[in-house]
Amino acid sequence: MKKQSKNGASRSTRIGWFDFRAPTGTVYLMQPDNDPRLFKLGFTSRPTLERRRELQRPGDGKLRIVCSVTMPHAYALEQRLLARMRGGWRLFRRRPSPRGTEWFYLRRGEEIDDIQFLVEREARRVRRAAVLRLSWPPLGRITLFEARHSRIDGFFGSVFRRG
Repeated sequence: MKKQSKNGASRSTRIGWFDFRAPTGTVYLMQPDNDPRLFKLGFTSRPTLERRRELQRPGDGKLRIVCSVTMPHAYALEQRLLARMRGGWRLFRRRPSPRGTEWFYLRRGEEIDDIQFLVEREARRVRRAAVLRLSWPPLGRITLFEARHSRIDGFFGSVFRRG
């Protein structure tokens, strides 16, 4: 299923075969300072700081970028994460926020680090699926930005870079 973005580029929720020209985007995880139980998962093809400025509401706490993942097939990653957050058996579904469809509350006993781990694990799964379908670009890589440091995951392993 293809969707049209604001700038006219098509985005696909599925990873197709031989799709080397998949656009690179960023999936971000944000959390407001005034409500530590609330978080937002989203996709952008623009800089994450610019997107944060758009989401910032007057009177709310400052939005903190917990982590962001920049990679090819990022829109497919975001759709997988949102389906996982919304899905599940009725009693165990995650409670949505009245702020919008991409805002969620942490479950009891859950921390934001658990959601960050889920984002990283799902990014590796999307990459594996793209490689198996011969759709991962030859020079494609996963770049993870955390609040403390950034990590670049290349073809031969991880390289740590302070950020």
